[in-house]
Amino acid sequence: MTTEFLQINQKNIHILEKFIKLNTSENFTYYKKRTKEVINNHIVTVILHKEEEIIGYGHLDYEEKVWLGICILQKYTRQGYGKKIMDFLLKEAKNKKIKQIYLSFYKNNIIAYELYKKVGFESISTKNNVCYMVKNL
Repeated sequence: MTTEFLQINQKNIHILEKFIKLNTSENFTYYKKRTKEVINNHIVTVILHKEEEIIGYGHLDYEEKVWLGICILQKYTRQGYGKKIMDFLLKEAKNKKIKQIYLSFYKNNIIAYELYKKVGFESISTKNNVCYMVKNL
């Protein structure tokens, strides 16, 4: 079975809702602070899936700067899916001529930190247990 990306929009937002319900990670709180309609401000929103099974989520969001967010469902972590979503989003950013991408994550999320360093993000600050990183494209 191969994995595929599905771009999320208003017509298939129910798939995003399913991801939000499946996600039990305390490390991904993006939708705890926002409604799903925030995707209207996204540059791109994707779900990585294998047949009917959701593996993870990613987005590029514009809030004064371009922010990248990803989340892999717990049973799929450390299997290369985070890198797959990251590569997809970075390619999208380059295609859209974006020059710089920011991200944030909780300091205790070592898996995320390792991935972000691996793909070239650099630490810029830490505040209230949240680390911030940037990547120039």
